[in-house]
Amino acid sequence: MSNGIRGYGPGKFGTIIDMIVYDMIGQGMGSESCGDVSEVGFYAETIELGPDSVKDAEEVAKEDGEKGKSKGYLTDEERELISESCCAIMVENEQGSVTVDYYEDEKEFKKDWEEIQKDAEVEEEEEDEDEEEEEAEEEAADELGE
Repeated sequence: MSNGIRGYGPGKFGTIIDMIVYDMIGQGMGSESCGDVSEVGFYAETIELGPDSVKDAEEVAKEDGEKGKSKGYLTDEERELISESCCAIMVENEQGSVTVDYYEDEKEFKKDWEEIQKDAEVEEEEEDEDEEEEEAEEEAADELGE
């Protein structure tokens, strides 16, 4: 079946295959994760892909079809994307939008994943600093009120 990489339409995902990868991660097929939407503004998770992942993706597509979320199948191009990718990185932002980047090159994947992890750490550090400042201000206000 060939219809290319199908767009999702307006909403949370860019493509149908992005939604399927998101659902695969949601079913516990992901690898590493970092971030927290409520604390750092995004959540990211990796998933290993390749020829062995096509069957899992087809199962999730079928389940999504039964729920009315998709047509219940993968196109040849979507199957090929899963098969030829070694990994993917899924990122969900605080607005709920999801992007998925697919990688054929493991070095490029690792480089990008390390950057995302650093971004999550920087955001968490900034959040901790803001909380410490607020606590210090509250303590100072309490001391003045006594």
